[in-house]
Amino acid sequence: LTIWLLSGIIMFEAAKRITNPPEVEGMLVFVVATLGLCANIVLAIILHGGKHHSINVHIAFLHVLGDLLQSVGILLAGLVMWVRPSWNLIDPLCSIGFACIILFR
Repeated sequence: LTIWLLSGIIMFEAAKRITNPPEVEGMLVFVVATLGLCANIVLAIILHGGKHHSINVHIAFLHVLGDLLQSVGILLAGLVMWVRPSWNLIDPLCSIGFACIILFR
């Protein structure tokens, strides 16, 4: 239930940002997403070895892969906003997309 509530809040805030898009620090988003991507890669490598021995480790590995893919999406959005600051509409659109992914996982 909490995940539905948080996803709804993310979507609500994203909708407000579509009508009134704020400036987004694309470089900061890119750097933080890169750090998140690196952390997810390390976790995926660690979990990969044990995924054949435990269903719990296998599920954790799949969860980390999902997070890794979202990190790539955020990294690309950050890069776009860094290179083209006027394309800040990508921020709320990605937020809505990621909220949907979280809801329907």
